[in-house]
Amino acid sequence: FYEASLSLFERFLAENPQSALADEAKLYTAKCYYYLEQYPKSLSILGGLEASVDFIDFDEELYYWLSTIHFKGRDYKKSLYYSKKIIDQYPKSRFLWWARFMAADNNAAMGKEEEAILEYSNIIKDSGDKQLTDESYSQLFSLYFTRKQHSPLIDLAKEYIKKYQKGDLRGKAYFYLAESYAI
Repeated sequence: FYEASLSLFERFLAENPQSALADEAKLYTAKCYYYLEQYPKSLSILGGLEASVDFIDFDEELYYWLSTIHFKGRDYKKSLYYSKKIIDQYPKSRFLWWARFMAADNNAAMGKEEEAILEYSNIIKDSGDKQLTDESYSQLFSLYFTRKQHSPLIDLAKEYIKKYQKGDLRGKAYFYLAESYAI
């Protein structure tokens, strides 16, 4: 229902441009455009909010979405910049672990694989978020496999299988384990 939400937020903004909720409505509008895969429109709105001095109530969320959209646009340096803003300035943010994951993805995309591996490993070790943990394992499986680092891949796959006996990535872990043993 992103199109319906978008229509309602735009109507609200047209009728209430001075509302205390206007900036938050703009953020939601940008998120609607993101989910509708209209990234330039989303980025335009988020850039306007960033330039505004009144966004301090949700700046860490703003940085998260700016990081996410720049990653989609393959501007990894800018995406990493916004991820690091969250990591450095908001250590208690609800977006912290997602920002760290985004930083790892950006480092991997820029060829800084050792930094990515370290960050994915830290997420697995410390985040406590099952989705992020699985995403990090998946990224590590791929990185180790691409780099032909079969010994750490075997260890990681075994670790996952042992820790998560009903985990979503068990099949993938067994696949990479078999691939690594076959080589």
